[in-house]
Amino acid sequence: MPAQVVRLPFPVAFVDPAFRRCLCAAVMESEFVENFDRLYGTTLSLRPRREHMRAFANHVHDVLYLRLPDEVIVKLRVKREQS
Repeated sequence: MPAQVVRLPFPVAFVDPAFRRCLCAAVMESEFVENFDRLYGTTLSLRPRREHMRAFANHVHDVLYLRLPDEVIVKLRVKREQS
């Protein structure tokens, strides 16, 4: 049985390319950001503020990054940056 893929805790996860790619993808999804605003009472989609951005990153960590299958995390880590 293959070893489990390690996921880093927040905020250390910022050094993981897989987490950064999850975060970038989430920011690009306007519906995801609008629902985050609705759930947490923030204005990230209208007027981004530092504390809202940090809360959003933590949310992405909890609901996306930690729940993705190991295979996806591995692929996100080895995927080459597109220029």
